[in-house]
Amino acid sequence: MAESLIPVYIMGKRYDVPEGLTIMKALEWAG
Repeated sequence: MAESLIPVYIMGKRYDVPEGLTIMKALEWAG
């Protein structure tokens, strides 16, 4: 089950995270 990456902007920085992640998981993933 491959997930595509989507751009998430946090504090003006772009992070490409798997689309299956929740907002909180994305924040943790971006560090």
